[in-house]
Amino acid sequence: MTLTREEIQGMKPGREMDALIAEKVLGWTDIRRVNPAVIHSFSADGNHANFGFSPVLYKHVPFPLYSTDISAAWEVVEKLRIAVTPQSIGAPEELSYMAEYENAPYVELKRVFAKTAPEAICKCALLAVLNL
Repeated sequence: MTLTREEIQGMKPGREMDALIAEKVLGWTDIRRVNPAVIHSFSADGNHANFGFSPVLYKHVPFPLYSTDISAAWEVVEKLRIAVTPQSIGAPEELSYMAEYENAPYVELKRVFAKTAPEAICKCALLAVLNL
């Protein structure tokens, strides 16, 4: 699956973005997406329907809600050392958070504005690891 910068910036927070973060940023393998018809067998709201092999736990488990839960997104911040800043002046309308990643040897700055901090973090991380 090849994504463009525009596709990543246009993505909505949710399980597809979470799956990309788990796989591309945090090294999860064997990512599996469960048929929506059987989601309720995993959780009442469907949030944990997708899972993969955790490189930390060494077993298949649902991956965290990286794009919507700040505590899960913070793992991404720590992994890539992404800077997150609340915006009040100069941000595009309704985009309250900015996330930045700078690849020091190459001095490539990746900057994303989004409505929430977890969304900004995840989009910035995907742009960084996919080198977009």
